[in-house]
Amino acid sequence: MQHHTPRFLAALVASLAAAAVPGAADALYAPAHERQPADAARKGELQLGPYVTRDSGKDWVLRSHVRISSRAPGAGASALALPPGQQRNEAATSVGSLPGFYFQTMTVVFPVLPETASSIPAEDRVEGWLKADGKEIVPTPRLSRRPSGVPSIVAAPRLAQFATRTGSGPGDVQDGYAREVEMQVEVPMTCYRTRYDEQAALRVNWPKNDWPATVKAVFQPQVYIETGPDGQPYNQEKLKNAITNWCGPDPRAHSPARLAKMIAAEVVRFIQPTGDGRSTLRTGDLQGFALDGIDAVIETGRGTEFDLTCLLTSLYRAAGLPARIIIGVEAQNVDRKFLERKSSRGILRSWVEFALYDEDNNTINWVPVDIVRIRKQSSRPQPIDRPWKYFGTHDDLNLIAPIASHFHPPTSVIAYSVPGLWGWMVTPAPPAEAYQSLSFDAYRDSIRPNDPRQQNPPRR
Repeated sequence: MQHHTPRFLAALVASLAAAAVPGAADALYAPAHERQPADAARKGELQLGPYVTRDSGKDWVLRSHVRISSRAPGAGASALALPPGQQRNEAATSVGSLPGFYFQTMTVVFPVLPETASSIPAEDRVEGWLKADGKEIVPTPRLSRRPSGVPSIVAAPRLAQFATRTGSGPGDVQDGYAREVEMQVEVPMTCYRTRYDEQAALRVNWPKNDWPATVKAVFQPQVYIETGPDGQPYNQEKLKNAITNWCGPDPRAHSPARLAKMIAAEVVRFIQPTGDGRSTLRTGDLQGFALDGIDAVIETGRGTEFDLTCLLTSLYRAAGLPARIIIGVEAQNVDRKFLERKSSRGILRSWVEFALYDEDNNTINWVPVDIVRIRKQSSRPQPIDRPWKYFGTHDDLNLIAPIASHFHPPTSVIAYSVPGLWGWMVTPAPPAEAYQSLSFDAYRDSIRPNDPRQQNPPRR
């Protein structure tokens, strides 16, 4: 191995050898379901816990735009089949020899996140459109269903879907041909600062039985968390051995909250962030995410900001903690679009949320851990017995609109060259080449005095 970080490798070598402050929700913004007394919880229903609270809510509309073009803006872009194992007809149309896309049916999807530690989306107000060569063909998305009875705080992401086909009717594309396809999705949401009651959280033990099924679902293998884009699993033994070296032979000897902080401290200590993780076209447009992969990060001790959050998510899951990655966009510069700023660095953000499940009271909290911001403060972790800025308590999350919890939708769809959060299904076969460009921004969502959201805040 070459170009390794000595301290990180020393820790891994040692591990491999061993294996051979209560926050108060702002009354103006906190929804009613966050302020209800504990005895109001219905028996058997998983409730939001008291360990992470929200305040200083801000209303945003997250706008995500995807353009898929047959006209090359730069170097060629081949199809990226994710999730791994998706079969693709290698005789599919090549835009190198044809002037556009031909299809019989086409469905384009984009994620819509459920409730997170710091955000509540208005899923009933999601809007968007699909265009072909500048003409609107699908005026609104259809959202995939959420299983009944699943609280929003533990629900899986939904997909905004736009479907079209060859034809001459409304929503159809004449002759099934287009040079360029565009999709836009707008998701209204309220984003909050978070406050973490760490002393109380440290007293929450591991569940005696098991995690709730909806929480346990996050352990399902995920691209860039458990597997690479080729479908090959990352080296879980290295992760588990590193955890053993850092936290002892039985990680569950520590409470979940303490274990999460111990692991975060070691990631801060041994991983050097490098690069912004953005892949761009020759035009400068954002193409998607450039990820080195967890195996490479472990081997070199270096990775992009997005690799850093992928690694921490993987470590948490390997230690038995349900965890998910959150990808978002900074929203404070609301008057300037994402790609119009002089510097796009830092606009796209990612962090980790781990689940804190209080089995005795049947409550759940997702605890945000902004490992990138923690690492930027210092390469030496603070004492774990003290509160950390950006661990649980985060003053900036009301200015960051969450977009997704996967770099690629968790379904059988195709993207190009690098993951870009979106994907499509095309028959009879997807184009073998295309050029994707992305943009994100968020603008303020005003609520009028007679808006029903004032009288009926969203419930899980």
